[in-house]
Amino acid sequence: MITNNFFQFEQYYNIFKQKGLLILALSYSTNLKLTSSIQYIPKDRSKDPIYAKYLKDLNNYSKTGEDNYVQGETRFAVLDGVGGYIQHGYDSSIISSRLAKYIKEYNNSSNDIKDCLAAAYQKVLEDPEVEAGATTVTLSQIDPSTGEMNVLNLGDSWLGVLRDGEFVNETLKQEYFFNAPYQLAKIPNTGKESRSISNKPEDADAYKFNLQKGDLVILSTDGMVDNWGRSKIADWWSEYLTDDCDLDKLNKEFVRLVNKDSKDQTFYSEFVKEYNLLKNSRYTGGKEDDITVLVVKVD
Repeated sequence: MITNNFFQFEQYYNIFKQKGLLILALSYSTNLKLTSSIQYIPKDRSKDPIYAKYLKDLNNYSKTGEDNYVQGETRFAVLDGVGGYIQHGYDSSIISSRLAKYIKEYNNSSNDIKDCLAAAYQKVLEDPEVEAGATTVTLSQIDPSTGEMNVLNLGDSWLGVLRDGEFVNETLKQEYFFNAPYQLAKIPNTGKESRSISNKPEDADAYKFNLQKGDLVILSTDGMVDNWGRSKIADWWSEYLTDDCDLDKLNKEFVRLVNKDSKDQTFYSEFVKEYNLLKNSRYTGGKEDDITVLVVKVD
């Protein structure tokens, strides 16, 4: 009788799977093992005249540029400081690093990332070391016992879930207009506050995804997705990701290749494609920027 029930369960599970229903997926997603890797290459600010003018000591510049990240056991995030603040003399690597710090430190039994982001942002506003600046944020929390992943996305950083060679889930960027993302800000007193973009944590888009064994979760700042498109990202990871791969080594090579294309003026980047559509132009070239990629392998 037990055997018959098992085969009946398996039969119904296959039917649901074929029809694209995920009702029973959680039964196959318990006790997941998460392995993560963080890799980054910051943009060379020493060659940028604006940064050279406003940053007195580029040697002390953040090792991740204006990007930052959270790499916990179950909580993961990428953040991208908004570079426009440098023209007012403010370094947005500070606000992105402090927000990352407070996100990592937040501890609540509910693990509610909405509460986490709100509390972390409030601490940033109260932090005297953060004079001014703004940052985007993509924040995720994974429950390994169920496979449920909650995600908040504010701005143009990105999270995608790669499964069987394609992205089955991803976040959508939030922009007011081209290259003007939603952002959490601490506005300086310059007399131009009304023209500054400033969002609240509750403006973030919320997602809930169910993970399965074999999935790869990719979080990145726009320095990656502004260069490589979804199909190129999926094809590369699908070709090289294996059960026994060195995830750090693989991620390092991935970031190296994206960074190489970002500096290639003959490369047809996603950023240029979008710009050409808007302006009816025919430019080519990569978009040089800070690149941060955090991957989570689900086993």
